[in-house]
Amino acid sequence: MASLLPANPALASGPEAPFPTANRSPLLLPVGLPDASSAVVLPAGAFELRSTLEIANTSLYELSPCGDGCSLALDGETTRLALGARRGFGNGWEASITLPLLRHSGGFLDSAIEGWHDVFGLPNGDRDSYPQDRLRYRYRPDSDGVAITDTVTGIGDAQLGIARRLGARFALRGQLELPSGDPDDLTGSGGTDLALSLHFSSNGNGANANAGQPLYAHLSGGVLLREDGDLLPAEQENWVGFGSATVGWRASEHWHLKVQLDAHSAAWDSPQEALGEPSAQLVVGASAQLGEAWVIDLAFSEDIVVERSPDIVFQLGLRWRPPVR
Repeated sequence: MASLLPANPALASGPEAPFPTANRSPLLLPVGLPDASSAVVLPAGAFELRSTLEIANTSLYELSPCGDGCSLALDGETTRLALGARRGFGNGWEASITLPLLRHSGGFLDSAIEGWHDVFGLPNGDRDSYPQDRLRYRYRPDSDGVAITDTVTGIGDAQLGIARRLGARFALRGQLELPSGDPDDLTGSGGTDLALSLHFSSNGNGANANAGQPLYAHLSGGVLLREDGDLLPAEQENWVGFGSATVGWRASEHWHLKVQLDAHSAAWDSPQEALGEPSAQLVVGASAQLGEAWVIDLAFSEDIVVERSPDIVFQLGLRWRPPVR
């Protein structure tokens, strides 16, 4: 059994990390909100490769008090495959890069989600009033809006990150999101966004931080500064506050069960509640250490503040972090 544990105990925090996710609503996805992250910074010479697949299903139709023809429809599925890498450079520094690949489509999960709701007596909202597996991302404010009814696939906005360890349990992280996506396809914002955040992890950096404790936690908070972009420029909020809290439990030698809460302030100055009000989502799942170098993440998220984020998001992640010899 011991052979399945990481050879380097300083890297044993892999399964403890928060789930790398944020609000995946079609009109929030292009905004440069950073994924939830821990305060653990890789040591010098260590590196990690990561792929995260998320499928977000949304069904939302909302009229607005802004007048005739002003409405919001977010009905469809967005698939996001994020490919990333990070490396430790010593003296408490770390750098990272993430490139997302996005696909907006009608999807295939509507029937399963409605069946799940029926089995457990949960409300379907307006789902029964509209065709299944249809793509309709449409927002018509007073100014120019967006409309997508045909499947689109493209590269999203690239994210460059840097981190600095602050003591044993804190870190400062920064992220620069570059406009490599297409605002017309809702794969990018058309602007450059900068995020700064402070992170706390009870398990900390290093081999002996909180060693042997079955429960651990991560807390983070920060601010996103947005450049005027091409996506809904008249309604853009220039700064967005965000935060995350994760509680984890080492259920066994290899499996970790985690509950996570992600939240942010409004990203758009919009009369639509789904866009112009704060959002929060609950993420539940598990992570497992597979051999010396592999970690798998399995999770799903729900919109606990209803209609401010996708109805449900499924996440499958795989990380490879070879031990430092």
